[in-house]
Amino acid sequence: MLSFQSLTKADDIGDFEIEGMSIGDSLLDYFTKNEIQKEMNSEFVYEYPGNKFIKVGVGSGKSFILIKELDQYEDLSIVIKKNDKKYKIYSIQGRIFCMDDIQDCFSKEKNIVLELKEFFGNAAKFNKWDQWHTADKSKDSHVYANEFIFKNQSKVAVHIYDWSNRLKKEKRWYDHISVAILSKEYSSFLQSIKY
Repeated sequence: MLSFQSLTKADDIGDFEIEGMSIGDSLLDYFTKNEIQKEMNSEFVYEYPGNKFIKVGVGSGKSFILIKELDQYEDLSIVIKKNDKKYKIYSIQGRIFCMDDIQDCFSKEKNIVLELKEFFGNAAKFNKWDQWHTADKSKDSHVYANEFIFKNQSKVAVHIYDWSNRLKKEKRWYDHISVAILSKEYSSFLQSIKY
């Protein structure tokens, strides 16, 4: 079971933290401009359709450019705008991989969601859904979602990504569970994406 000590209870989504980082912070608070630029130009950065937002990786291993000691997650994905010189954070996602058995993800999901339901109470509307992932035209990859939606439409989400064998080989996308904080702007953008 995961501990949510780094997810600080607050009234505004910008006050929540994952691994000490919050929505609205600047990546410059944690890394140098040179490190951020190097990561943005790496082969591992994910550029969303339309090139407005990009996702960069943060981790504690030597394979990461943006190195940060992590307590609860195997790595972090941070969403920023591609051309924003302030490197404002729009989403933070902590991932735990379930390489051997997707059922490990489902077991963790149950505990995390129960803990968050208790934590948020009536402060957020709860929504659960699952569907094939739109990034996989074969419809062999699935996302299982649990979302806590706040009045301003920002979200805290617990998702399981069950990727197809093809995407695991081609893109090196691996099955995992994630806990994410999404700003209203980024959340709205995701709903508008056409892959």
